[in-house]
Amino acid sequence: ILDPELTISCPKAPTISAGVDSMVHATEAFVAKKSNPMAKMFAKEGFKLVFENLPLLVDNLKDIELREKVMYGAFLSAIALMNSGTGPAAAMSYPLGVHFGVPHGIGGGIFLPHLIEHNINEGFFGYVDLYPKNGKTSKENLAHSFLNGIKNTWAKLDVPHNLDQYGLNN
Repeated sequence: ILDPELTISCPKAPTISAGVDSMVHATEAFVAKKSNPMAKMFAKEGFKLVFENLPLLVDNLKDIELREKVMYGAFLSAIALMNSGTGPAAAMSYPLGVHFGVPHGIGGGIFLPHLIEHNINEGFFGYVDLYPKNGKTSKENLAHSFLNGIKNTWAKLDVPHNLDQYGLNN
């Protein structure tokens, strides 16, 4: 049952964590080695819905239409994940939650930009097909544009860049 009315009392922090988690799931499902056309289709639509609507929702938590779009996007991202497998950002966030109380979505969100950047630096540009931008430029530039879009969205959502606020650092 996908009923956004059941989420209307959900505070800002868990709303952000759940939304970020679904974008991590969509991103990792899209580029997973076991991904397939069906998983990619669900990941692409799920990512788009959450990416476009979560930043609007955090400014108006009572907006039921935005909650519906984010919820549906998260649902599609979960379908993608179940049909392709997860990736390192989501996987690394599990022990952080269990042992250090880091919200799962935030943990994955902290790692995702670093993993995308690493992959781009290693020559992987598959992210551009997840949420393509119009433009006559190289796949590398489009991949960097995707990374910058993630970073800008994370900044709007106050997703930390590292684990310092959880007492974990070098």
